[in-house]
Amino acid sequence: MTRVHAGADTDNDASRAILRAAGLREWGHDRQAWRRADGSLSDGSYAELLVTDPR
Repeated sequence: MTRVHAGADTDNDASRAILRAAGLREWGHDRQAWRRADGSLSDGSYAELLVTDPR
């Protein structure tokens, strides 16, 4: 394994904070990428950690 990749709703600050605390670096987002339970769309934020990243 060379990379861990994760995503979260951009409005979900707690999930994004956990990803940062785990060492993942946010690298981008998609508009209207996540469908919520109520059917609305929200943006998705993406983060990754490479095996070569400093820790």
